[in-house]
Amino acid sequence: VAVVESMIAHVGPPVSPALLPVAPIARGPAFRCRAPVLQPRVTASSEPRRLGGMEEGPRSLQPHRAASKADAATAPSGAPEAIPDFTRVCVSLMRDTVDGMLLGAREAQAEGADLVEIRLDALTAFDPANDIPRIIAESPLPIIITLRPTWEGGKSELPEPRRLAALKYAAILGAAFVDVEFKVASYFFENFGEVGPGTRFIVSSHNFTATPPLSELEEHVALCRGLQAPAPLVVKLVTTALDAADAMTMLGLLRATTAAGQPMIGLAMGEAGVPTRLLAGQAGALLSFATLDDGKASAPGQPFVSALLRRYRLREQRPGKTRVWGVVGRPVGHSKGPLIHNAMLKAANIDGVYVPFLVNDLPRFLKAAAASGMDLGGLSVTIPHKEAALQAADEADGLAAGIGAANTLVWAGPRMTQGCRAYNTDALAALHAIEDGLRRGKERGAGPQNADSDRASSNSGKSSGVAEASSSHSGGVSPGGADAPHGSLPSPTVTHTSQASPLRGKKIVVLGAGGAGRALAFAAARAGAAVVIANRTLTRADELAASVRTAVPGASVQAVRLDGVRSGELGGDVLANTTQIGMHPKVDESPVPASALRRYTLVFDAVYTPLHTRLLTEAKEAGCTVVTGDSMFLGQAAEQFKLFTGRGADLGVMQAALDRPLQH
Repeated sequence: VAVVESMIAHVGPPVSPALLPVAPIARGPAFRCRAPVLQPRVTASSEPRRLGGMEEGPRSLQPHRAASKADAATAPSGAPEAIPDFTRVCVSLMRDTVDGMLLGAREAQAEGADLVEIRLDALTAFDPANDIPRIIAESPLPIIITLRPTWEGGKSELPEPRRLAALKYAAILGAAFVDVEFKVASYFFENFGEVGPGTRFIVSSHNFTATPPLSELEEHVALCRGLQAPAPLVVKLVTTALDAADAMTMLGLLRATTAAGQPMIGLAMGEAGVPTRLLAGQAGALLSFATLDDGKASAPGQPFVSALLRRYRLREQRPGKTRVWGVVGRPVGHSKGPLIHNAMLKAANIDGVYVPFLVNDLPRFLKAAAASGMDLGGLSVTIPHKEAALQAADEADGLAAGIGAANTLVWAGPRMTQGCRAYNTDALAALHAIEDGLRRGKERGAGPQNADSDRASSNSGKSSGVAEASSSHSGGVSPGGADAPHGSLPSPTVTHTSQASPLRGKKIVVLGAGGAGRALAFAAARAGAAVVIANRTLTRADELAASVRTAVPGASVQAVRLDGVRSGELGGDVLANTTQIGMHPKVDESPVPASALRRYTLVFDAVYTPLHTRLLTEAKEAGCTVVTGDSMFLGQAAEQFKLFTGRGADLGVMQAALDRPLQH
C-alpha cells in the first residue's frame, strides 16, 4: 500500500501543458478488435499463453457458452482455453459507489454480458489504492478500467499526474483493459515499465459534434497504431452521427482496420449511430457497448443487453458472412420492423440481421453504404423516402412504377452489386386489410366492432386479410433461390382475384399524399373504389390524383384539402389515415375529430405504434368497424421478407414478435 500511495503521489515529471486539453478533442481514433481478449486478473493457475501471436488470458474472460461435462471434469478452475472469434458485449457502469459498480457487474453477468467497463470517474469518493484492487478482485466479469477526464467528456477532475497514476496502477494489477485518452497516450506510455500479464490498453478518442471524413479517421487510426505501448493496443474511436451515412463511414473504417489486423472499437453516438452498435460483429469489432435494463446508458444510442444478444444476435455476426437488411426512415425509432424481421431471420436459420437506419438523405446513405463494403441485401423504406427510393433504384416492378413510390429495395448480389430493384408491398397489404375489414363488418352488421377481435381475425392464417396480402394476392413472387439470399432479383407482378373487391363502388377517403397514401390510392382505384385524397397541401393531393387517373384509366379520383374532412363536410364509406398523425410519441393527436367519424362505416389507421390510436378509439366509439395498422404492416413485411430472402414468412412468428416490447 505504501508503494502504491507513493506512486500515486509522485509519478515523475509533470505533464506537458500540450497534453492537457481544456475542451473535447475534435476527432479521435476508432476502436475495433478481432484478436483474443485478455484476462482481468492473473493467478497461479492462470498463466497467459500465446495464441496466434497474441497473449491469451485465463478462461474467466471467455464468452458465456455451455461447456461439456467432460470439459468441466478435466479442466482445472481458471485454466485457459481458446477464445472464439466473435464480438463481445460490454456494459459500461457509471455507479457512484464501488458496491454499486460490483452489483452492476453481477447484473451484467446475469443478463449475458461478456465484460464491464468500470467508469471510475463516476465514483463520488474515489480511493485508488483501495478501490481499484477491490474492483479487479471482486468483479465477476473482466473489466475495462476508465477514468475519463472532463476534457474528454467524463467526470474526473483529478490532476493529470494522479489520474494517470491510477490508470497505471490498474494496469500493473492486471485489469483486462485500461482505457487511456489519445491526447495523453504518448506521455502515459513513456518509461512505463512492466504491466500485469494479460493487460491490454485501449487508446480512445471522442468527437461529440460530428463524424469527420473517412480520410481523417484513417489518419487518426494510423497515429494510434504508431504509439509505442508496453502492451497490445486496441484503437477506440467514438464520433457523433448526424445521419446513418455517418454510421456507414464508421463501419467501413472498422471493417478495413480489423481486416488489416488492428484490434478496434468504432462507434457513433446518437440515434443515427445505432447501426454501429448493432452491426459491430458484422464489421469485426472487439466489442459493442450496451446498457442494462435499468436504462442507465453511459452514452446516447446504447441498446439493451437483451436486445443486442437476442434480437440482433451480436455474437453470431461474422464479417464477410452475415448479410444486412434494414429499415430507412425519419423518424425510424418507432419501427417494429427489426422485431419481426429478426425473428423471421432467426426462425429461418438465415445468417443475417435487420437494423434501423435514421436517414436524412437517402442517396447519400446508399452511397456511403456501398463505399463501406457492407453486404446490404435490402431495405424497407418508410416516411419520407418512398418516392426517393423509386428514383434511387436501377429498375422497378410495375406496381411500384405505377404508384410512383417504393417501400422496398432489393440487391441481389453481394455488397450491393448487380443493381437495385424497387418494389411496393404497401399497396396490396393496405388494400387487403381494408377489404377484410369490410367483409367482417358486413358479416357482423352495424354497430361498434371489437378492435382486438378484428385484429386477431385479420391476422389469422385463414383470413383473407394479411394472409392474402402475403400469399394469394401477392402476385406471383418469383424468389431467387429458396436457400440463397444472393439469388436473382424477384419480379412480382400484380394479379387480380376472380372475386370482386368489397371496395368496388364505395368511396374511400385517403388522408395523406405521401408514399403510403400513393400506394393505397392506386390500389383502391384499381379495385374500383371512388378515391378522395385529402392532404394539407392541395397541390400535392392534386398531383397524386392526376397520377392515379393516368395509371388507372376511368378511375374516379378527387383531391381535397384535409380541412374539408376534419370539418365533417365530406364523408364516405372508408376513412384511411396514412399520415404520421397519432404515432408515438404524439399519441394524443388525431387527424380527424371524433364528430366527423360517424360519416364512415370503416376507419383504417396505418399507424401501428400505438396499435390503438386515438383515431381508432374514437372511431370504435362512433360505431365504426376499425382496422389496426398491424394488419397492413404484417402483410407488407411478409412480402418484403420473401423478396429479401426468397423464403415465405411465418405470420405466427411475425405476430408473436410484433407483440413484444420494442426496447427488449
